[in-house]
Amino acid sequence: MLQHAISEGISILDGKLHSPAFIHFMQNRTNSNDPMLGLNDEIMALIKTRLNELKKYNIKYVIPIPSLTWAFRDKIAKKIGASLQAKTMLDFLTWQNLPAHRQGELLNNDQRKHNVNEKMTGDRNEKLVGDILLLDDYTGSGATLKEAARVLRKEAGFKGKIIPFTIALIKWRLGKRGMI
Repeated sequence: MLQHAISEGISILDGKLHSPAFIHFMQNRTNSNDPMLGLNDEIMALIKTRLNELKKYNIKYVIPIPSLTWAFRDKIAKKIGASLQAKTMLDFLTWQNLPAHRQGELLNNDQRKHNVNEKMTGDRNEKLVGDILLLDDYTGSGATLKEAARVLRKEAGFKGKIIPFTIALIKWRLGKRGMI
């Protein structure tokens, strides 16, 4: 099995469309005072719909990607875990070495991959059986998700399915910082 092997993932919002829901989420995901957790009713309805699609898997764990900026990571992970009747493991993945830059500051996907490559670690004491929902606020290049999959496969020896679940899918500008 490839060390980065992951199942097809789900993203709730497509950044290329710049919908009001996407803009709301991206503007409010770091605002720790937002009573809606950076989500609005439309996003919550989309999450519930997409979570129903996941019932075909044997999801036993919700594992969020470590984040320094997603204010509601833990609360949203717990809500999704409760909805799926899965164990939420907030600290299973951690940064062993913090990436030197935020992914959006970098100019291309090779830099993004190098920025996170082998910098994450996981809890080696926990034996995981079943499938994992790997949660992140947004994904662009997929480098951080692949790094998390590497840790789950190589360090934790996980053999089940890893299903990426992100609130937003973004497109990075090539040769410039930030997203399109």
